Amino acid sequence: MSILAYKLSYVNLNDKQEFALHDAELSVDTDINGSYGRFFSGRDKLVVRGLSLAQADFTPRNFVVHLAQAVGTVMSAALPVAGTTFKDATGVYNGGFLPGFKSVWTDHSVDQLNLLSDIGFSSSTNYKTVVPKSGSVMFVIFIPAKQFEEGWWVQSCAEHISINPTSQRASASTPESTTPTAPYATSTLPPLATASNVGIDLSAARELCRTYGAVAAASSAAAPSSASAGQPSASEPAPTNPTANQSSGRSGKSSTVLSVAAVPYRKWSPIALSIFRELSWAVVAGAHILETQNQSAITELKCPMDDLGNVLFNKTGTVSCDVTGEGLDKIATLRLRDAQDATDTDTADGPVTVSGDPTKAKVTFQLSKVGNLNKPAYRIYAVTTTGVETFANQTIHLDLNPFETDVNPTVADPTKQTSMQFTLKGFHLDRIAKVELFEGSYGKDTKPLLSYDPDPGATANQASFTLKSSDDDFKKKAGESSGEQLQIVFLVKNSTAVTPADSIKLQSQASSVPSATVSLSPKALTFAPQSTGLPRTAKLVTLINDESTSLTEFAMKIAGADADTFTASNSCGTAVKANGKCTLSVRFKPSAARQFSASLDITYTVAGSQQTQSVSLKGAGKPSGTQR
Repeated sequence: MSILAYKLSYVNLNDKQEFALHDAELSVDTDINGSYGRFFSGRDKLVVRGLSLAQADFTPRNFVVHLAQAVGTVMSAALPVAGTTFKDATGVYNGGFLPGFKSVWTDHSVDQLNLLSDIGFSSSTNYKTVVPKSGSVMFVIFIPAKQFEEGWWVQSCAEHISINPTSQRASASTPESTTPTAPYATSTLPPLATASNVGIDLSAARELCRTYGAVAAASSAAAPSSASAGQPSASEPAPTNPTANQSSGRSGKSSTVLSVAAVPYRKWSPIALSIFRELSWAVVAGAHILETQNQSAITELKCPMDDLGNVLFNKTGTVSCDVTGEGLDKIATLRLRDAQDATDTDTADGPVTVSGDPTKAKVTFQLSKVGNLNKPAYRIYAVTTTGVETFANQTIHLDLNPFETDVNPTVADPTKQTSMQFTLKGFHLDRIAKVELFEGSYGKDTKPLLSYDPDPGATANQASFTLKSSDDDFKKKAGESSGEQLQIVFLVKNSTAVTPADSIKLQSQASSVPSATVSLSPKALTFAPQSTGLPRTAKLVTLINDESTSLTEFAMKIAGADADTFTASNSCGTAVKANGKCTLSVRFKPSAARQFSASLDITYTVAGSQQTQSVSLKGAGKPSGTQR
């Protein structure tokens, strides 16, 4: 759909007050008889922007590029069954032709959208246009072009208007005597005596089209062809009195109508554009802004910054900044908006708190909001308690490198399972190219102990990487340095940036030594001979935790070749409090007349160390029916 962009300029002659524009409307006097047109609002720039975005993929350039990419995809899919020549051709097509084609035929849709955002008019509360004192603004309103494509000014009759040069203009007292030679009568331009005489004579233009563009409603009479370029045809004598001709037509029995044909806006002639400009009227509405005393103003915004001037994030969940200015008690929130695109709906609000002194305040942004912003620079807008939003003349910059807020689990143990997946949470995690682990802490000149690719499926807020217990360097280091911290470091995609993150604890269950303050009594259980198929009375084992901290992650299992002959239960749950104890119960049920053995293995974590202890289990079975 074609949309006309109508440029307006507004000058504020008031040197005391600014002027806030609320509405801009357009009227076009389309009636050939000269009736005034109604005023109507143009399309809001937000609507036009949305329409432009929706139609972006259907532009000739994007359609051809997408088609070329589809051809490349089909060629790539056929590689497994293709010959060497086809494979080479596919590589040249995808690796050379497509990038070069897109570079030669540049996509300017983003530039056009940015221009639309900069100069387009909107009546939305958040994007009002304000004219400064004694200043001016230029903006554009948008109207659909289709409703004007059959206007009288684009018809062939309007194309033959003759505009006499300045040398032939009559003086104020002497009428023009030049007689037009074309079959289309024209009025001589009036003298440039008043402002009303400037521009195209619309009355003469309408008269021409009423006379030579009209046809009888029930006849086969036709309007003059534009192909004649203003020259008389053999069968069409030029009327000597166009006005009389028209009057005669109007007084006849059959009514006359204008012969019209639709002409797309892009094909309008310069004459049609000139007439359309003369037919158009614009009106703007708004209000002068009355300044009040003690207006709010921000003179400085201090946030924690890194060496590059980017706002520093922390794991407290908030970003706090100090605000200095005047009338800060009238500001309810500060809003971050994309510095390049004010229509971007991804914003972050932070409430402003003032403690008595209205010249000092503090603003607090939630990390969940600021962390998800994905542009490098954001302007600060102050939102008053009455809901008015104004630019605060402050801009902050954000670091878009990965920032990790949580890692789980926090212990790396190669003896625990064959692979360990560590889940990362935070912001911009989809930009991680590599995950590296450093002994102790990261150093610029230190070589990493381990390096891994992130697992597939990473998002901006969650990613993961997997350690393999089969990694010899990992197993060796865990056996030698159980308890050492390994710092996680991110390498960033398409960047030389290196971002340190949290640490994980290196631990080897095989090398851990049970704490002397956690004991099991007894360390072995022997069951008397028992008839097959009958359970033996349970035997008890007591676990005592003499540590000053709780014993956590408690678990137990029966292991060994005869594990299914013994059963166990406990009163420990998953944790035993400091200086506490619990009881483990074991039963024996032989399945044959022979000796049985197994072990009761217990694992737990105490003082940050995962440990294991075992109780030996033995018993004998005897034939069924034998006295116990």
